[in-house]
Amino acid sequence: MKRLLILVLLLLAVAGCRKDRHPAVAALYGGKTAALRRATVVEVYRVETQPAKIAGDAGEQLYGHEVLDGPEVSPPGMAKKLGRIFLDHASYQWTPLPELKLCGFEPAVMARFEHGPDRIDIMISFVCERIRIYYNAGLLGEKDISPAHNKLLKIVKPLFPDDNYLQLLQKNDQ
Repeated sequence: MKRLLILVLLLLAVAGCRKDRHPAVAALYGGKTAALRRATVVEVYRVETQPAKIAGDAGEQLYGHEVLDGPEVSPPGMAKKLGRIFLDHASYQWTPLPELKLCGFEPAVMARFEHGPDRIDIMISFVCERIRIYYNAGLLGEKDISPAHNKLLKIVKPLFPDDNYLQLLQKNDQ
């Protein structure tokens, strides 16, 4: 009986350590991670970095930013790959940074994950290395994603090969 209890506790501990089930990541997404885990398609939009009220009020907008291109529908497997990045605890800066980032949130792209009634939109600012997370159009939060900067750039750049802004973005040192 004692061996069975130890085995059960060990299995529960291992299951709790899955990269996509970390409590801090789940809390960041308000526990609403099903769309990230189960979406088979992700739509990626190129958005104006400045809010529409600053940049001009020309066309379709997502969370106050004009859509410049897209949606680009992900190639097969990309939804899972992007979802794994956003669900991975190592993708986020959890400790306070030694230097304060003095930059405004200027998203360049937005990724939309949908599964059933759940929709998660993630606005990505490569300049400030932050994301804003929306669940069914409601803001959940914002987080530093500098550890995943290079992985995200590698995925996003090929979707918009003619976009000078995205193509000129550089990798970070992480």
